[in-house]
Amino acid sequence: LDAEQLVHAMGGFEERLYRHRCVEAWAMAVPWSGVPLANLMK
Repeated sequence: LDAEQLVHAMGGFEERLYRHRCVEAWAMAVPWSGVPLANLMK
């Protein structure tokens, strides 16, 4: 298997944007893309 076939077998990539907000009044948006850990564990 090559990397592309492996990613496809695990359900493909997902893209998410996580927003972190702190009580000290700062915020951050963190983009994430990859294979979900649950799919990797199956």
